[in-house]
Amino acid sequence: LPQTSLPPSEWPSKTLQDLIESDDARLRALEDTACVRWALSQYAAILSTQPVDLDLHCGALNVVDDLLQTSSDALQTTCRSARLFLLKCIERAQGVSFVRDALAKPPLVESSWVMAWKRSHDFEFDKFVGESHVSKWRPFGGDEYEAAKAAIMEAMVSTATGPLTRFAQNCREMELAKQRAHLASFLMALSQEVGIMVPLENAGDKRRWRSMLNEWLATSQDLAVSDAERGLLRIFAGDSDVIESTEEVHREHLRAFDLSHGADIYGILRWRVLGHLAAVLLAAPPTSLLATLRTLMLEPERLSGDGGTAFLPGMDEDIRTRIMQALLNSRQGNVWAMSPHWYSCGGCGHPFFIGECGRPMEQVNCPRCGAQIGGRNHNPTANTVQDQQREDRSLPGYVLPTAASDERHLAFRQLQGSAARVVRLLLHGSMFCGLAARAGGAMPRVFDGLVGTDGVCTMRGEAEAKYIGEHFVRDWALLAETLSCNEEDLAIGLHILLASLAAPTAEQSWRQREATWERLNLDSRGKWEEILASQYLQPLFDDFQAKVAAKSQTSGTADDDRLVAEIREVGNVDELPKDLRESGKPLRWAFRAPITLDALQAQVVAKRRARALLPALCTVLSHPLLTVLPALGLLVDIFEWQALLVRRLSGRISRSDAAQRSIGDFLDTIPEPERTVGRRAFDSFAQAWRIAWPFVERYECQEIPPNFKGMQMTSDSPLLHAIADQKNEGICPMALTQWLTDRHNELVIAVGPSTASRSSRLLKQHELISYNEEAFMGLVRNRCASFGAGGRLQFDLTQLEQQLRREFNRPQVTVELRGFQWLGESYSQSSSLKDAIRQSELEADVVARLNLEIRSPSEAHSCLQTVRMATSFLLRSGSLGQRAGDILLQDYITGVLVVTEKGLPATASSEVRLCHLSSFEALLRQIAHLNPLDNADPEYAQALEEDMFEQVQRIEGPSRQWLMEQMATFAETQLTERTIGVDVPMLDTLDALCADAEMWPGVKNMLPPHLTMKYWVAVCKALDATGGGQDA
Repeated sequence: LPQTSLPPSEWPSKTLQDLIESDDARLRALEDTACVRWALSQYAAILSTQPVDLDLHCGALNVVDDLLQTSSDALQTTCRSARLFLLKCIERAQGVSFVRDALAKPPLVESSWVMAWKRSHDFEFDKFVGESHVSKWRPFGGDEYEAAKAAIMEAMVSTATGPLTRFAQNCREMELAKQRAHLASFLMALSQEVGIMVPLENAGDKRRWRSMLNEWLATSQDLAVSDAERGLLRIFAGDSDVIESTEEVHREHLRAFDLSHGADIYGILRWRVLGHLAAVLLAAPPTSLLATLRTLMLEPERLSGDGGTAFLPGMDEDIRTRIMQALLNSRQGNVWAMSPHWYSCGGCGHPFFIGECGRPMEQVNCPRCGAQIGGRNHNPTANTVQDQQREDRSLPGYVLPTAASDERHLAFRQLQGSAARVVRLLLHGSMFCGLAARAGGAMPRVFDGLVGTDGVCTMRGEAEAKYIGEHFVRDWALLAETLSCNEEDLAIGLHILLASLAAPTAEQSWRQREATWERLNLDSRGKWEEILASQYLQPLFDDFQAKVAAKSQTSGTADDDRLVAEIREVGNVDELPKDLRESGKPLRWAFRAPITLDALQAQVVAKRRARALLPALCTVLSHPLLTVLPALGLLVDIFEWQALLVRRLSGRISRSDAAQRSIGDFLDTIPEPERTVGRRAFDSFAQAWRIAWPFVERYECQEIPPNFKGMQMTSDSPLLHAIADQKNEGICPMALTQWLTDRHNELVIAVGPSTASRSSRLLKQHELISYNEEAFMGLVRNRCASFGAGGRLQFDLTQLEQQLRREFNRPQVTVELRGFQWLGESYSQSSSLKDAIRQSELEADVVARLNLEIRSPSEAHSCLQTVRMATSFLLRSGSLGQRAGDILLQDYITGVLVVTEKGLPATASSEVRLCHLSSFEALLRQIAHLNPLDNADPEYAQALEEDMFEQVQRIEGPSRQWLMEQMATFAETQLTERTIGVDVPMLDTLDALCADAEMWPGVKNMLPPHLTMKYWVAVCKALDATGGGQDA
């Protein structure tokens, strides 16, 4: 059966009789039971969606109605189990209060199976539904609460204000801290005992004590409260006149505080949380974390004015800081640190960011002044100014956009996910209560002084109640989504949090050296958020559902314990009488939450320090790694495909011919057995393309053009699209190959520091990650998932992490693709070291010391490998700025390349910098006695004709030595395989190689004009010979 929903007409048709009468015995009965459970879970999903789709409900009811009612005594217990299972599914999605409410109103109350249940005189069911209007869970308690409750209840019974007056006068005589605590308890008691009764009252049938209480709260001088505090007491006591008397533009947006207009169960849950929040803020001393929110609710003017605007928790941080912190935390963080990325427009100061190497590749108009900013080919425009300042430029005050424009997935400073969302909820809840406290008549502008002038906040132009109220509702919904819980469980969790925040804790010790928490600066705001997350939020999120279930059990009432316990599956069945267990079968159909990827991700997000403790799991869950996992196992074939193209076509086909020829035509021309290998390699390449190409956005500094993003890869595709190259369509296979390799390495690095590295030329299939989402979810379901109280999911994240580390324990891969030479195009070197970093010679004394330290060719060869590795990485990184040449080579190797086993000799470690790489490499080659021509492909080593040899021999002096060194180095690095056609003119290649050298024009005139690439090695030897023939 599918996880997704089907129309009711396609649901399996089963009856209760099928579950107990099966000819095929148990196996068939289990299959029938599974079908029934699935159908009931789909029906529950329809009922859990508000508003209920009546047409869909009618179609579903036709299928399941016979499962939920029966006239057969033999089927009564099975029918009750089916009903309970349905209610369990709804409760897990929406909570117990929602179930009560749904059973008491259309369409369920009119359903034949609900009416049949009522006619059965099930006392527990009648009692359960009878309390449908108000949640019976009680979040408040304590001595102060009981005292306030006693005064209120006495006044309600006697319809006299005496008990209230005595309570208020006693409070007046207390010190300020106790006075605040009793006032907070008074507000809690008013909300729980009085205010929450409003939905049960009819408009013309108010309780007799209601008007007396409302008048006393509005006028009593015995209450030691401010106007704002009095407003809160009146609202949470259920005095609807406060909101009704507010001017119309604000009234509708403050309805969340008025239960007299048919509030649903969700409105009641939010209302009670707001009442709890207002109460704990009233009681908060200056040393409490809640102090800053208390000031925001009651005295926001203190947070702005002559002393400047304070910083508020939960605000977005400086976007530059967020971006750079994310980049510095990445696996290439040191590379990002070496080069500035922030720039500004020289005309108006508008800031902007350049990614990758930090140098501009695109030119656009400044959105403020229209000036040309950015640049092309790493050359900035005149209006592009580097920004070297790195301090946090977060804005004070309230700077958030409208709720509709706010981010769905939150992260600021050290907080993210559910922790960040809770901070926003507390902030907006405090502001919302502050606005309600001033309701009645003309509403003042409460928070204008806090609105940041340079941000994106538009609250000054809108009704504050609308702006803040929409934020609060959105925060509430997204927090429930992030925690994967229903709204009732979220409300209970928030009550737990508020109670813990109101209790004195050790968090005050940090502030003993400081002022109070009433007003935050940039530094103390960060500390406030850190303490809230580490001491309150993370302990709550650890096993959130278990804490909520335990709290709901201890804070409920005994009236409906049995049915609620059966629905939540939290009662001990063994303690029930035997006859009750036999007749009720309370756990015949236990609820089991579906094991889904979303459920797993929700638990990982809620896990404290998940990134540090579960690096492999967090990495594989990051988008889009899980989706592209199958493509990573195809890398060997991808590299084989590119190698085949170079072997068969490099130097033999032009771009125009490759554009006209299909991949299938090319494969047909290859003889066996290479054709079979080629087809398999291309099929893997095409499969990887289908899986991963939609996620590839850039190749190095180049953004993939939109017309390339739509390219398909089939045997009918042009051969041009499949050949990796540095420009035009060739960047697509190049980008795909590099992107997949980076994803492989990302998973490998997540496992831990890896010293093993494998060239793509030597890579074997067993060294790749061969995994996919199906195998991952199979591991989760079969070995790492279990069910706790109420059938809720529990994941063994530690075991899952260990299994993933075993799967991802592979060597890193280094891409080494031979360049493709197009027929008719001269060789062009993609980049040289001097383009990245200006080179200079080593000092003579340093050279002498290096000669003493590096005594053997083997030592020199080892150092040479390290130098070449660093050079290769620098060439791929592009320019790193003017000061990069001053970086010590040893620091670059250990800090950027993160290679610790490649130690250099003492002098090299302390003296050789990146600007000395060319000079150091030449010295190492000399010590190692390396012949750069030994590894050149034989195709480039054909003998010169006699007249050509004699003409080369006539080149003399420094020009001769210089040309020999240039050609020898090129042969060693570029000609070990046939990457350039042997008939390509040699002077074309040398033009590209030596174009910037002063000596080249004179040397070029001395060389034979008809030289081709096949004579390259022979020319080098001729230049090195001191006389005689070619064999000299």
